[in-house]
Amino acid sequence: MRLLNDIPIRRKLTVVVLTISGVALFLAAASLFWFQTFLFRQSFERDLTTLAEIISKHSSAAIVFRDKASAEEVLSALAAKPHITSGHIVLPDGSCLAAFRKNQPPLSHDTTLPAGISARGRDLMLTRAIQLEGKTIGTLCLRSDYQTEFLRLLRTYSAIVGLVMLLSIFVAYILSTLLQGVITRPILSLASIAQSVAEKKDYSLRAEINQHDEVGQLSNAFNGMLVQIQQQHEALRESRQRLEVALLGTTDGLWDWDLRSNEVYFSPRWKTMLGYAEEELSNAPQTWERLIHAQDREPAMAMLRDCVEGRQMAFQAEFRMLRKDGGWAWIFSRGAALRDPSGRPLRMAGSHTDITPRKQAEEELAQLNQRLREASRQAGMAEVATGILHNVGNVLNSVNVSTDLLQDRLARSRVDSLRKTVELLKPHAANPGPFFTTDPKGKLVPEFLIKFSEYLANERQEMQHEVAALAKNVDHIKQIVAMQQSYATVSGVIESIPASEVVEDAIRFNEAALQRQGIQVVRRFAQVPPVIVDRHQVLQILINIIRNGNYALEHGPNPAHKLLNVTIASSNNGTVEIRIADNGLGIAPENLTRIFAHGFTTKKDGHGFGLHASANAASAMGGKLTANSEGLGRGATFILELPINDARPNAQTGQTRMANSGPRPDVAPTSLVCP
Repeated sequence: MRLLNDIPIRRKLTVVVLTISGVALFLAAASLFWFQTFLFRQSFERDLTTLAEIISKHSSAAIVFRDKASAEEVLSALAAKPHITSGHIVLPDGSCLAAFRKNQPPLSHDTTLPAGISARGRDLMLTRAIQLEGKTIGTLCLRSDYQTEFLRLLRTYSAIVGLVMLLSIFVAYILSTLLQGVITRPILSLASIAQSVAEKKDYSLRAEINQHDEVGQLSNAFNGMLVQIQQQHEALRESRQRLEVALLGTTDGLWDWDLRSNEVYFSPRWKTMLGYAEEELSNAPQTWERLIHAQDREPAMAMLRDCVEGRQMAFQAEFRMLRKDGGWAWIFSRGAALRDPSGRPLRMAGSHTDITPRKQAEEELAQLNQRLREASRQAGMAEVATGILHNVGNVLNSVNVSTDLLQDRLARSRVDSLRKTVELLKPHAANPGPFFTTDPKGKLVPEFLIKFSEYLANERQEMQHEVAALAKNVDHIKQIVAMQQSYATVSGVIESIPASEVVEDAIRFNEAALQRQGIQVVRRFAQVPPVIVDRHQVLQILINIIRNGNYALEHGPNPAHKLLNVTIASSNNGTVEIRIADNGLGIAPENLTRIFAHGFTTKKDGHGFGLHASANAASAMGGKLTANSEGLGRGATFILELPINDARPNAQTGQTRMANSGPRPDVAPTSLVCP
């Protein structure tokens, strides 16, 4: 049947018609021939039996009288039958009465032959008893050349059958040639339309439908398929135009990987992105793998394998690729796999985007962030220094007041009156009695001395009080300076400290300002675990928050009742919370999300570094600084969460030991980068 695959349909139909006709005729002729041979055998045996019966009747008299001549004369009639080769009449005693033969040797009577017709080689043997009045008087034996007669009949029938088959096949060929056009013309027309569509890509062509049989249905279905292909072609053309327009406006390079043949296509932009001409890079998977940076190759290949093997829906990776000039370009590659219904990947396609400028900008941004963090740290230190100077200044105000009072007391001292009294007594030093009794001025001296002693006692007491206050303020300044020195010596060291200790230190730093403003500090300290923090940074944060609270209370709506609540308690997320709440100015709702931003401030003389630096410091320690307020004039609460475990970022892995949900205003978000 493969021989018919490549021949025209006309010849196929001719071959099919002639083959069917020939096989049908052959089967019919074979059946007829078999039937004729069957009839021929029956007719042959019937003729042989009839002939034997005639010979038996005519030879009975010769047998009775043992007349050999008459018996041979009767047998001589067998010569009229060409197929009878011999015959003889045998008497009951086994002797042969008469015989007939055609070029045959004499026959010997075989008493073993059964009565009737039997085959002997190519001959048929007939043995028949000759009877007279019911008694067997002899036996007739005839030999017939059946095969010769059968072959003659076979040749005749074969010639007739062959001639009939040739004539029939010829007629079938003529008729099939004349009639096959009914089938082939619409099929060939359909094939011609299909070939034109394939060559010209003209999907507007349609096949003519002149009949409603299976070929007509095929033509109708073909036209419907052309309609769908034309619609899809138009849609594909429009999509291709949109893609071409989009590609003209983009800098992405495209790649396509046939997973079945392992063939890869890299677009010209894909190659020029790295500085290569189109012919300088071969379209092979090894090209891509060879150009990837050694540190990025295995992670990128692992991501690609995950996508091909179905563990990831899409492929996305960032890696460095070698430029022609020897530099490295940062590439963002993305793609997806096309799979068959069984899930086996057939091909992958995607794009390359040069993100080198973005990476450079990220690096510059990281450097800027580092400088900003350093500036924020220095600003925080400046805030603390400013706070310290402010507190020292408040204490110095008291020192100045005490000094002024002492100076005023000394300036208004009545010691000169005592000196004048002494000068008045000097002339009467040898005999003072008459001076005190007779001189009017002398009489006033004792009373003056009594009152002056009382005055000196009061003045001494007041000056002692001021000197004590002055000494206390000087000691306060010493404590502030000593405390700052002690914190400065442990800056940057993470240690375990009681939260209440650093809170008290922060309050102590601001004590003078709080007292001057008449602010009542309410402490609510619960028993909490020690915190693992940088003592100096926590102090900076708390001093800044307390100073902001002082400012809010100074300009708040409750000048007669200024309250600052400081609470220490354990939180539900395994940290220690320090809450500092005031009933001062409050925070507008629109500013709650902005107060930690760099440079944002609501103070006339503020710079916006304090809360920003505080939030960064809290986040760097694994903590978090947040704020809430019910609105302007309703106070504000700042919540500082501090870890009880070391939650700083690990310098090697870049991961934290403890979940950190605190804000990082100074750190820009970064995308996934292959190592």
